[in-house]
Amino acid sequence: MLRWLKRSQRSKGKEAGPPAVGADAGRGMEHDPEDLDPLENVPAPFRLVSPDGIELAPRHVRLGDYYKRVYIMRIVPEYLDVGWLDELWNAPGVEVCVYLVPPPPRSVTKKLTRKMVELTSQYNLEVVKRGSVTNKPELEIAIEEIEGLRRIIHGGEDRMIYACLLVSITARTEEELRLRCQQVEDAVAAAGAKLEVIEFWQEEALRHLMPFGMVPKGGLKRYQYHNLLTGGASTLMPLLTADFSHAGGIFWGFNRHTRAPVFVDLWRPDLMNSHMFILGRSGSGKTVTTMLMALRQAVRGVMAVFLDVEGEYFKLARQFGGFHVRLDPSAEPVFNPLDIRPEWDEYEKREYVDVPGKVREVAALLEAVLENRGEKLDVEGVTALEEALKAEYTERGITRDPESLYHPGGEKLPDGTFAVGKHYKRMPTLSDVAARLERMGAERVAFLLRPFLRTGTLGFFDGETKVDPRDARILVFDLKAVEKDAFLRFYATQVVFMWLWEHLVKGRRQQRKLLVVDEAWTFLRHANSATFLLNGTKRGRKYNTAMVLTTQSFRDFNSEEGRNILAQCPTCFLMRTEPAEAKMVGAALNLSEGCIDFITRRECGKGDGILYVEGEVAAVHFDLAEWERELLGLQPAEPSQFGTL
Repeated sequence: MLRWLKRSQRSKGKEAGPPAVGADAGRGMEHDPEDLDPLENVPAPFRLVSPDGIELAPRHVRLGDYYKRVYIMRIVPEYLDVGWLDELWNAPGVEVCVYLVPPPPRSVTKKLTRKMVELTSQYNLEVVKRGSVTNKPELEIAIEEIEGLRRIIHGGEDRMIYACLLVSITARTEEELRLRCQQVEDAVAAAGAKLEVIEFWQEEALRHLMPFGMVPKGGLKRYQYHNLLTGGASTLMPLLTADFSHAGGIFWGFNRHTRAPVFVDLWRPDLMNSHMFILGRSGSGKTVTTMLMALRQAVRGVMAVFLDVEGEYFKLARQFGGFHVRLDPSAEPVFNPLDIRPEWDEYEKREYVDVPGKVREVAALLEAVLENRGEKLDVEGVTALEEALKAEYTERGITRDPESLYHPGGEKLPDGTFAVGKHYKRMPTLSDVAARLERMGAERVAFLLRPFLRTGTLGFFDGETKVDPRDARILVFDLKAVEKDAFLRFYATQVVFMWLWEHLVKGRRQQRKLLVVDEAWTFLRHANSATFLLNGTKRGRKYNTAMVLTTQSFRDFNSEEGRNILAQCPTCFLMRTEPAEAKMVGAALNLSEGCIDFITRRECGKGDGILYVEGEVAAVHFDLAEWERELLGLQPAEPSQFGTL
């Protein structure tokens, strides 16, 4: 290893030995003391860091007391995600060296064009002329990919980058080196990549790890370059700080102290839950933060559902092709609280329909709504209500079997057309239940339900469901119209909670869902709403659901129910708030005085806050790109200390 370093020393002459003293001075010396230069007796600077020696082996080198093995990244994952190398960057004893070579776009375009001509000629020869379809799919895919790549490079939309990755592993002993190498190889293989030892070339590979600017030569079998676009090349950088950030997820912003990008992954496996709590006073940027977080999640295939108290998210739904459901007594019924969907049986490992559970759930809803209005059902009334509900489902042939929810294909529909494949049965409505109660002789219960029927003043939930959540990534329930009437709001939120749990939480178990509860403090005023939030935070992970609770008042979360809900949120973003609120949340999360002081100061501007993840904290600025501001119709931002995206 030191041969290239020693050459400079040899050019200056041999190193001087220690000067002779006493009677032996001048005896047995190769040179006369007069020939020694005091300037050459000064050790070279590299002696401060160089090892005692180097021992070469086919698969490793020994540098003094340490053993080192150098790998080449032979295969990279097909799909590169931000942070896929983080486990290597942060692993002890592991170094990653990345070489990025940007070739001239003209050269890349020329080579891609030549390759596309070759593939097209092969396609015409094999498929068109000979009629062979053996390689047809592979050729069509290759031609399409190369043409798309050539188009974006030729048009200047992106650039090709050649990337070479070297990985070195260091250990104290050979056995430790073997074990550590095995662990790293397994971790890389789990990411879809492959490491290969640069056998018999460890010394040369070691030089490429040092800051000499010695780029590995392309075309040699021992080195491997990968073709990446700028997006893929950016994932090779150590963008994530080792002290605070997630290895994947969505871009959140920048660390205010290190200016390093921060990513947040609510579904990270090692987190206790996938829920998040956002606190911020009016004007802190809480709404914009929530909107952008949902949009960035939607790009990753996550469905976002908003419970909108202030009517702030309807533009978001309309602009991005989502559904906006306005809960208003004067509006037509949009969804049916009596809808039922299959559930998953963990014991039997199959789906089933819980009809008795649905009957109890709807009966409890109507009982709570009537009680909130001052009318309490007695035991006979509750029993009659449950019997009527059960009879409605039985009449439609709905049993424990999930197939009982559907009509077979080929049946004639009410509009005169015929169904292709099975279709969902018409579910009972509140009018159906009230009519059956009258036939059963339970006139009092039927009378109490009249205001909630289509003919009453609160009949906006008496009808069939007209919203299919599978058709949109964004779904907004606008509660602003029922905000001023306490009973109306209670009724609307209870029905929405029930419908969401039936259709989205249980009905789309495998789909990742983001349920944003705006101004969550208002829902804690009612025991039923607080119970839903608590159950949702406790059971949401089981159904791939992350709840995001936003609020500008922490006082209601300082109650027993609020603290229980907050305990289920491992991720929190605390934006600027009032000093009294900051002290309460600081005590609940055991924050330091510095964190509490930061979120109360004027320096904590829009988008700034403390990002808290299971005890770890960092001051973070939630950042927006200019094109994101344009999408949301926001004013252009002032120049930021963090730069622009």
